[in-house]
Amino acid sequence: MNGRVERAHRTQLNEICSVYPIDFTSPALNIVLEEWERIYSEVRSHRTLDNLKLYEYIHQNPP
Repeated sequence: MNGRVERAHRTQLNEICSVYPIDFTSPALNIVLEEWERIYSEVRSHRTLDNLKLYEYIHQNPP
């Protein structure tokens, strides 16, 4: 589990830094993080989820 979380953090940091050239102490950071989370959950498909978007996978596989 820990490795997966670390990998997710690395992916998040790499993607955010490549798209949003901001100072990470900036108040704009929360806005950037919220937008990235929306894209990650609603727009981006995930190979490990059978190429579904996160919300699609959760909808099709309720807990």
